[in-house]
Amino acid sequence: MKKLCIALILSVAFLLNGCSSEANELTDKKLSVFTVIQIGNTLDDFSTNSAYLIFDFNKNNKVSIQYLGESYPGSYKINGTNLSIDVLDKDKNEVSLLFTDFKKHPKNEKLYTGIFSDFTHLENHGLNILLRNYSGNEYMGFYEVE
Repeated sequence: MKKLCIALILSVAFLLNGCSSEANELTDKKLSVFTVIQIGNTLDDFSTNSAYLIFDFNKNNKVSIQYLGESYPGSYKINGTNLSIDVLDKDKNEVSLLFTDFKKHPKNEKLYTGIFSDFTHLENHGLNILLRNYSGNEYMGFYEVE
C-alpha cells in the first residue's frame, strides 16, 4: 500500500509538472515597438508609447503581433540576447523576425531595446508593408504598455 501511495504521489507530481506553462521575462507583457527615429527622442528620456505596432507575449512562448487592426499569431524564442519571432497571417504565410542584442534598458524598467537584424521576406504576408519600412541593423525600442 505504501508503494502504491508513493507511486500515486509521484504520478500526480509528474503530471502537474508536465502541465505547467513555460514562462520567461516577456510572459504576459505587451510591448509597443518603435524606432528611435520615429519618436525623435533618445531612449534615456523616452516617456510615451505608440499603439502602431504591439507585440503581445503570452505563456508557452506564444505571441500576437497587432498591426493596423490586424492580429498575427505566432511563437517566440529567447536565446541569449536574441529574440526570434515567427508569425502567420490569415493565409497561413509565415514570416520570421530576428532581434539581436535584445535586453532590458538599464534606466527604464518598462523599456527593452534590440536591433532589428533579419526577417524572411514574403511579398504576400500581411506584415510585408510594415517590414519593408525597417532596415537591417536598425535600433529598436520595445515599451511595455498596460
